Amino acid sequence: MNHQQFEEWLLNDQPLTPDQRRNLHLHTRECTSCAALERANFALRAAPVARPAAGFAGRFQARLARERVVQRRRALIGSLLLGVASLVLFLWLALPYLPFLTSSTPAGLISTLMDSLVAFGAFGRAFSIVAGNVLKVLVQFVPGYVWLLVVLVYGLSSSLWVVSLRKFNLNSQAVA
Repeated sequence: MNHQQFEEWLLNDQPLTPDQRRNLHLHTRECTSCAALERANFALRAAPVARPAAGFAGRFQARLARERVVQRRRALIGSLLLGVASLVLFLWLALPYLPFLTSSTPAGLISTLMDSLVAFGAFGRAFSIVAGNVLKVLVQFVPGYVWLLVVLVYGLSSSLWVVSLRKFNLNSQAVA
């Protein structure tokens, strides 16, 4: 027996035509599943609607406004800390070069910059060659099941890390 049409009629709360009501009534007399659904639907419609306590909307909006202020403050503090840390890191890295930058000519600065870029490129190329050779040796030296084990351990530890961060986040939200 096809129940889908009758279940849709019962669950959608749309007005039914007299023919549909008659078919539904005949079907629910025979089908216990749809009859139970009809009784549950009737009980849900007959249940009183709970009203919020007086002033709920105002209290909720005030709490939401407080949470937004706290969020904005946290975002501002985080942005400021990130900016200060970035500035300190930049100054720490640039400090050895400041005397050179202020005492040299523009042509000297450009040639030094080009020399630095070439040296950096050469270092990158040498590093990639060495890393490629080490990986070739490792792939031939270490069996495949060990690589699979390493990947599985890494995946498991990453999953545990994500789960622990989520639990920590949920616990900190619950405390707040």
